[in-house]
Amino acid sequence: MATFKTEQEIYAEVEAYARSNLPELTNWSEGSPERALARLVAFALSMAWKILYTVYANIWPTTADRAGLRNWLEVFGVPWVGQTEAVARKDVLSRFRIGAVGTAAWYEDDVKSYFPEVTEAYLFAGRRGVNTADLLVLHNGQDVLGGTLKEIQVHFDDAARKVATIDVKVLTRHDVETDLAGVEA
Repeated sequence: MATFKTEQEIYAEVEAYARSNLPELTNWSEGSPERALARLVAFALSMAWKILYTVYANIWPTTADRAGLRNWLEVFGVPWVGQTEAVARKDVLSRFRIGAVGTAAWYEDDVKSYFPEVTEAYLFAGRRGVNTADLLVLHNGQDVLGGTLKEIQVHFDDAARKVATIDVKVLTRHDVETDLAGVEA
C-alpha cells in the first residue's frame, strides 16, 4: 500500500511551496499595484488548491467507504463488478499516487505497478504521429520476455486504460534500435 504523508510532511511541503514563491510575490516594484495584487490572488488560489489536493490525496483514499471507492473507480471507467474493497482501494490509491493520467510518468508508473518484471519504462510520445505513444519496457536493462510484452500491450489496449484515444505501442530495445537505424540511414 502507498505510504502517505504525515501532517508535518504536508505542512513542510506547503511551507516550501510558499517560500519558493515569496520573492516574486513581495516584489512590488515590478509593474503596477493591480498586477501585484493579481499575482497575490493567483498565488492564494494556487496555494489553496495545493493544500486541498495534498490533504485529499493523503486522507480520502485511506478512509473512503465502499460506495465512495465505487464512485471513484467509475469516474475512471473501471467497472466495479467483482471488485473487493481492498483491491478497489489499492487501485484508487495507485491512481492518486501516479499523478496526472496520461503523462509520461503515468504510463511508466502504471506499467511498473502492474508488471513487477518491468524495472524500467520510457515513453516516447508522438514518434508515429499525433495521438501515439511508444513505451519501451525493460527488465534490468534487458528486453522483457515476449509473453509479458503481449500482456502489457493488452493492458494498454484495454478501454479502461485508454487515455484520450492515445495509441500505445509497447516496444523492446531491439524495436527502438531498429527504428533509430532506419532514421540514420
